[in-house]
Amino acid sequence: MKILLVNLCLSLIVFLSSEISAQEYTLSQIDNESGLPSNLTKSIGADSRGLIWIATDGGLIRFNGRDFENFQFKFNTRFIKDLRSNGQGGMYVSSDEGIGIVGHKGYNPDFKMILQSSSAFSETELHYPKEIYPDSKGALWISDIGGVSKWENGIFRKYSFNFTYHSNSFFKSFGLGEANGNLYITSWQGYLFYYDSVKDSMILLSLPKMNQGKITHAFYCTGDSLFLGQSDGLYLLRINNLHQIFSTVKLSSVSSVSTVSRDHNGNIWFGTYNDGIYKIGKYGVTDFGKDFIRLRGISVKDFFIDKDNSVWICSDDGIFILQERFFRNVDLSGVTAQKRGAIKHIFSNAAGKVFFYDNEGVFLVNKSAEGYKAKKIFSRPGKSILYAVPSGEEELWISFTDQQLIKTSLRSGANIASQKLPDDHFYSLFTDSRGRLWSYLARNRSVAVIDRNNSIKVFPIPFNDVFYVNEFAETEKGEILVAGNAKNNFVFRFDEKTETFYSVSAQFKHDYKSVQALDIDAKQGKIMLATDRGIMEIDNRLTGITRVGKSTEYVASTILATEGRGLWIGSEQGIHVFFSNDSIKFDRFSGLQSSSIVRGGILEAADGDIYTANVNGVAVLSSKNLVLRKSITPVILGISYREDEEEISIDEQSEFPIGSGVGFSFSSPLFPSDKVRYRVKLKGGDQTDWVFPKIQGMYYLPNLQAGNYTIYISAKESGKLWSEPLVYSFSITHSWYTSPLAIILGSFLLIGVIVSGINLFVNFRIKRLEEGRITLEKKVEERTKALLEAKKEAEKLLNDTIKSKNEVEFVNEQIKKLLGIAAHDLKSPLQSILGLSHLIQEEQEIDPAKEYAQVIADAANKMILQINDLLETAVFDTATAELTREIFDMREIIYEVAENNRTRAEQKHQKILVTAKEELPVNSSRDWLRRALDNLVNNAVKYSPQNKNIALKAWKDRHTIYLSVSDDGPGFNSGDIKNLFVRFRRLSAKPTGGESSTGLGLALVKEMLTALGGEISLSQSSSGGAEFTIRLNLHKESL
Repeated sequence: MKILLVNLCLSLIVFLSSEISAQEYTLSQIDNESGLPSNLTKSIGADSRGLIWIATDGGLIRFNGRDFENFQFKFNTRFIKDLRSNGQGGMYVSSDEGIGIVGHKGYNPDFKMILQSSSAFSETELHYPKEIYPDSKGALWISDIGGVSKWENGIFRKYSFNFTYHSNSFFKSFGLGEANGNLYITSWQGYLFYYDSVKDSMILLSLPKMNQGKITHAFYCTGDSLFLGQSDGLYLLRINNLHQIFSTVKLSSVSSVSTVSRDHNGNIWFGTYNDGIYKIGKYGVTDFGKDFIRLRGISVKDFFIDKDNSVWICSDDGIFILQERFFRNVDLSGVTAQKRGAIKHIFSNAAGKVFFYDNEGVFLVNKSAEGYKAKKIFSRPGKSILYAVPSGEEELWISFTDQQLIKTSLRSGANIASQKLPDDHFYSLFTDSRGRLWSYLARNRSVAVIDRNNSIKVFPIPFNDVFYVNEFAETEKGEILVAGNAKNNFVFRFDEKTETFYSVSAQFKHDYKSVQALDIDAKQGKIMLATDRGIMEIDNRLTGITRVGKSTEYVASTILATEGRGLWIGSEQGIHVFFSNDSIKFDRFSGLQSSSIVRGGILEAADGDIYTANVNGVAVLSSKNLVLRKSITPVILGISYREDEEEISIDEQSEFPIGSGVGFSFSSPLFPSDKVRYRVKLKGGDQTDWVFPKIQGMYYLPNLQAGNYTIYISAKESGKLWSEPLVYSFSITHSWYTSPLAIILGSFLLIGVIVSGINLFVNFRIKRLEEGRITLEKKVEERTKALLEAKKEAEKLLNDTIKSKNEVEFVNEQIKKLLGIAAHDLKSPLQSILGLSHLIQEEQEIDPAKEYAQVIADAANKMILQINDLLETAVFDTATAELTREIFDMREIIYEVAENNRTRAEQKHQKILVTAKEELPVNSSRDWLRRALDNLVNNAVKYSPQNKNIALKAWKDRHTIYLSVSDDGPGFNSGDIKNLFVRFRRLSAKPTGGESSTGLGLALVKEMLTALGGEISLSQSSSGGAEFTIRLNLHKESL
């Protein structure tokens, strides 16, 4: 009876249910433009790590989660027929050459041929092998044209069949599979065998009548079930341990079934040779060709269901991937709500029915086995809807842009009640548990409440900073909360006794001004707010507010607090679901028509389904799909490290040399790979928190210290939680010469070498010292003798030096006397000549005589000046040692020198301007400073044109006195500057009044100031002339 019921149920599912839509899936295609070497794909499978391998006419391909890698260079043929995992990270490969294994090495997978194929038919050898099957006992079964072979523990055994049972096509032969731990074999001639391990032979079984169809190589076994593809459809056979078939059910009448398998949810999938792919599920058969044009009429060579329950389909047009969508779209065909951005809100009534509305109508969502479909239940031509909310199980409140509010019946469509305001609209409608309708009146800044008797009361909002009310809510205690846009009072509550609103949020510190939605956590009583700064949470005592998670990354538009199913938040970036220690994100890649969720766009229906309204439509996450699934754990593709400046790539290694740095390449074998995020944590180092790699799928650990480490790598897919982490332990080791034992042994060795070296060195030094002592004694004796002789020579030289010094001093004294005599003897007659020339000028009336006298006077003046310069030079050279210093005010010399040169300046119509206001104490030679300054002023008068000014300025700072002399003369060229302070060098400038020059003046000034500890520098004056600046040390004490 039980078997009969099972068969009856299967028959009802298949034959009585209608075909189901494929909208739960999305379709992707991979072809030669996406990375495949050829669109002709033959077989597909995954290794034990989850990496997907594909056999194409262009070679063997591996999808590592990021790229498609071609390993055709490992083979001599392109005709690969089948792929199966060897359970050790590699793949068995069946080709015309024979059977081989592709290794699992991440960077350089190797290939090893284990069985060669014979080109001629043989009873003992493989002949063009086709399908392969690793059984549960460790044996590998291989089918070819004439039979089935077993390869176990390196031993090959072939089981040949009579020609009557031969089974052959281009890439398939006998079908292989296990049921109840027994191996079964099918022939396309319509025969079924099982392997008798005791007799080590193949036993033919009697098949029930199945319309005399041929088996089409589609064969799949699981538990006690055998799925057979016949030329007239797909059959399910149930078989016991005695190899007796006790049940036969035809699952589908689709012909030419090429391959069959089952997904992780128990659904049966089968492909066909020329009619696409199908799924048999709870509600019937799904023909994916009806919803996906690209799948119509394709030839399915093979398909594979990965860990994510995605279906990879091999065809002559490349690989097609069917991936489950979390959300199913509500069918909006025939309703105006399908217009972009038209849907405003979604809600449910007390009866559990789900509604949504746009400007033109209200729609009911009907749920059936075929999916979700919208039906228009209310509209008013020419009227535009503002808001709509339920009232009980059979009524709706609806407000319009023409300021009208109505209550309508869902059964009859008639109006039950109506209100209209002359100067305002009914916004943000809400019905509480007492059946009252709450609405915001924007112009009046007040709240209207309509009771069950349709009586209306209006309550003003006593807060001037409230700009708009977006949402009402009701607590478990029946309190009404109001939220909206405001500066401080964005949440307030209504007191039923005083009929007054009181602010809840004014006491909180916050940085937001808008509450788009609020909801109340039924379990904890907390108030959840969707604000312009993310999600906020007010405790059930209304005393504190906190921010939820990292919700500041987006502007929330809606919020839903569920019990045990997370906190749901809608935004323009999709839907975020927060849990205690993780979160999930849904967006258009998860099945939403758009990632932009409308305000109030998330609803939990009575049956547990989650409805979402976005700008492009309505989508539903059914309660059966609302399972918190973790993402697939990533796998390591390879590891690299540096050694001696060389990058080394390896597959598995647990020890690395210190200082090498370790890099990990990892991936989750999912498509598309760019929708997967990764995080990494290292145990054993400074990094203790999860970090996100800068480059997806790669992470580098530089300069690790010696020690043991464990790296954790976790992945996250859209709509899923973080995966269980991939755990990889390794160690950083010292080089042999830096290990503790090597350091200890090396230390002892080094100490021994040092001690031996010291001993040898000491003995060597003692020997050398003794030899040196003897040599030194001889040298001391020789040097002593030589020193005595040198002493006699030195004493003689000293006496000669003293004698020479006395003679030099005598000569210098005679020079001084000679200079004095010369000055007196030369100046006296010149003064007489000068005086007589003046008498001649005064007494002679004859003009030529006066002119001759003037010439004589000028020549005498020039000679006197030259003699004076020579005398000053001689005096300076001999008087340095006799320099006498005194403390005096520098201004005395400045005014004295200015006055002494004023007469000569006036003769050339020049002015001498003096600026020296503050006291300038200096400890120096009064005479030498007067001579130096007089020389500078005299030069300024001498070289400045008529009608010009000569400026003397003096000032001081904390340590220095500054004295500048500037004129309006011609200045100096670059050649002059080099010879400026050199004796007897005449410069390019010429005196403007016919005066003479010896070239000694500036040199003497420089030497005098240097002897006095001062400095002199030259710069260009503002008029283009010369400006000399003297710097002297300031005497610290006042005069």
